[in-house]
Amino acid sequence: MAETQPRGEQLRFLSSKTGSHNLDTYLESAERGSRSIGDMLGDIFDSSGNFDPTNFTFRYDTTTKSIEVKVGSGSYSNITPFFNIRGTYSSSSTTYKNFDLVTRSNGDVYIVQGLSSNTATTTFANDAAVDSSSNTTKLVDVSGAATQATNAASSATAAANSATAAANSATSAATQATNSASSATTASGHATTATTKASEASTSASNAATSASTASTQATNAASSATSAANTLTTFQGQYHGSSGSDPTSNLDAGDLYFNTSSGLKVYNGSAWEDIKPTSSEQTAINAVSSNSTNINTVANQNSNITTLANISGDITSVANISADVAAVENKLTEIQAVANDLAESSSEIDTVANAITNVDAVGNAIANVNNVGNSIANVNTVGTNISGVNSFAERYRIASSAPTSSLDVGDLYFDTSANELKVYKSSGWAAAGSTVNGTSARFKYTSPSGGATTFSGNDDNGVSLAYDAGFIDVYLNGVKQVNGVDVTVTSGTSVVFATTVPQSATVDIVAYGTFNLSSFSGAAITSGTVNIARLPIIPNTQLANNQITINGSAVSLGGSTTIADNSVVMAIALG
Repeated sequence: MAETQPRGEQLRFLSSKTGSHNLDTYLESAERGSRSIGDMLGDIFDSSGNFDPTNFTFRYDTTTKSIEVKVGSGSYSNITPFFNIRGTYSSSSTTYKNFDLVTRSNGDVYIVQGLSSNTATTTFANDAAVDSSSNTTKLVDVSGAATQATNAASSATAAANSATAAANSATSAATQATNSASSATTASGHATTATTKASEASTSASNAATSASTASTQATNAASSATSAANTLTTFQGQYHGSSGSDPTSNLDAGDLYFNTSSGLKVYNGSAWEDIKPTSSEQTAINAVSSNSTNINTVANQNSNITTLANISGDITSVANISADVAAVENKLTEIQAVANDLAESSSEIDTVANAITNVDAVGNAIANVNNVGNSIANVNTVGTNISGVNSFAERYRIASSAPTSSLDVGDLYFDTSANELKVYKSSGWAAAGSTVNGTSARFKYTSPSGGATTFSGNDDNGVSLAYDAGFIDVYLNGVKQVNGVDVTVTSGTSVVFATTVPQSATVDIVAYGTFNLSSFSGAAITSGTVNIARLPIIPNTQLANNQITINGSAVSLGGSTTIADNSVVMAIALG
């Protein structure tokens, strides 16, 4: 590769292709008019570096079977080699770049464009996603031409059906003509009715004229459609191989067509050519037409009557196409009238539901929950029957971070979320209903942080949150027990506060004890062991039998004093 190096005031551009050039002269020769190279590139590429499609006109040349482009008002140039023809869409894992050509299963050809850079890629979830993607543009509309061909075939079938119907109508008209001859005498008595019918016929004639106008408009539209079809045909020719005595063998894609001079129209299925023939049911219909040639000739003899029907065929077809809907409406006249009557009311139930449609949708979206309630309706009814008790419980049990102060009754409960403790309301106020400690004791271990600390709370070294009953706790610093109320304060139930700073890395061990209160206890429950004398109550004399007690076999009257000698132990008991 040649390298450009400065050799003086003028830079020389050294090209390995064209030799040495003065850089200024080289760049100026690349300019056109008074426009810089950057301006000219801006006409071709957008700010992202992609081609600006507004400056380009594309076409498909049916003779050369190539894609051509015209920039501005210039001439067309073959750019088929510029594109990457990827063939028929295969799978969601296939990646595509800008200017890739992709063929859908219906034969339509798309170009990939609009990606952020020439190296960027995209995928399509399925065949249809190629059409809906914002990064594709349809170049060849094969499906549109196929649809129009199908529509033309459907119109032909409809015409055949109309001919059959017209034949039936003609036969009916002939029968009615015979009947009319027999009823000539009767007809004179209905002259007035005939006059009315004549007026109605005049109205029908007016309607027929309107239909004729509509038909004229439709003819204009048909002409436009023909022009569109011609344009589509130009595009379609890229997939149509014309007429031939043998199957084409090159430039084949699934959906391609050609006319075989021996057997008729053929379609390429992706691997082989197939004849396009009527289905069994379609062939049966064709045979039926053939077998009814006599009736068709009869129709031909009724040409004037058929022409009359043809003039209003649009109206007849419109009614026939909705005959099922008309019958359905007729069958629902009672319900339709009921709806109309409701809508006419000042307070319509339909309007009420419509105005509350958000709530209706909410119930519909939660129908599983509604069904669950319905399946448990017996339990719901039980709760409803006992709703006063439910409300009473809600008034007597609460969950809060601090003690409730209103609507208090003796026996009320609340769970203290700050202390993690259940409490009961007594005549003297709130009291613990149990111990903060679960079991007989709970142990916590903390390591003093950097810089030391005085207060220890929250999660310990093992991730267990500190909680205890105030006063029922032992605290150890590096294995030495601390004195409650002197060395540490242990009153909050959630924290331990040292009187002095605990040094960094020192170990604090805490043992919290479970506690509980007995509101009443039966002495009959004590079957063994002893009771601390301090826990015994004072017994009045009146509660002792005969106001006396027996000691060492001797009766002692209450109210005086006596001395009891037992070996070397002497006890003085004051009685009274």
